[in-house]
Amino acid sequence: MRLFVQKCLKAGALGCLLAGVTACSNSNPRFQVTGVEIEGLVTLDGKPLQIGMVQIVPESAMVSADSAVGMIGDDGRYSVSNVPVGIVKISVKTSHLKGMANAGKMAPSRPGVSGAPHVTAQFVDVPKMYENPETSKLTATVTKGKNTVNLELKSK
Repeated sequence: MRLFVQKCLKAGALGCLLAGVTACSNSNPRFQVTGVEIEGLVTLDGKPLQIGMVQIVPESAMVSADSAVGMIGDDGRYSVSNVPVGIVKISVKTSHLKGMANAGKMAPSRPGVSGAPHVTAQFVDVPKMYENPETSKLTATVTKGKNTVNLELKSK
């Protein structure tokens, strides 16, 4: 049940976020559907980050509406589709998911089910510098096709 609740919370957060980004992006002529994908592992001090969002912004973007986003899974892996080709700036955001993560942890387990896997994602606040693509210092050069970009964050 906890895993189900966590997935629902993540899906709901992503849906709200994507709706806002898509609404802004569709009105912006610079945003294009590229079919390019970035995937990888997000770690903080060497440990996989289990809750959060990755935002990819073209280096030349003037506003964050030119971004593509994807959620970080319980295993620290993320995937972002329709990423622009070229140099991109990357941010990792967790603070906006803190309340939803805490609600998921408090969800009741399934009654009468013994031996069921007990998976609980651990919420971690990343340093504020990583939440903004302008200050994160995370960049990548994206080429057509599938790209792997691991994001290694430091708490200090």
